[in-house]
Amino acid sequence: MSLSRITLGVSSALAKVVVPVLAAGLVIPAFAQEADQQTRQQIEVVQMKWVEAVNKGDVDALSTLYTPSTIGVDAFGRSMGINVELLQVVHKKGIALSAPIDGVQTLKGGQAAIAYGTFTTKYADPNMPPGQGNWVQVYERGDDGWKIRLYASSRSQLAAQIKK
Repeated sequence: MSLSRITLGVSSALAKVVVPVLAAGLVIPAFAQEADQQTRQQIEVVQMKWVEAVNKGDVDALSTLYTPSTIGVDAFGRSMGINVELLQVVHKKGIALSAPIDGVQTLKGGQAAIAYGTFTTKYADPNMPPGQGNWVQVYERGDDGWKIRLYASSRSQLAAQIKK
């Protein structure tokens, strides 16, 4: 047997072991893990400011919480950045949003996080029906703290109708 065949055989066998181990090492940190207490508290502060800004219709406050390319997906559609029109409409209708955090998981070695929970909306305008549903936000950690990179919500009304 030639030296090249032996080297090829060892290289091939080694590759069968090393490649999956390396791949697992690269993939596993990408999976979500429950956030530590400090990270969770930092995310909760941003979430609290977000809810407050929505309730006040405060575009300036929201802009400090978003990345330059934040994406929003909700019952009203999809948007890049702040949907100013929608924010103004719901503020005029007297929105009272509540969106507590049920969980926070970190990603990418703690440089990103996912927060999720349920929400309720009520309005001062009696013509606006209340809402409830689920929400999720993806956060990125930057030099100036946590920013919202993506927010999404779904209203439960459709799901309730389908279950009937």
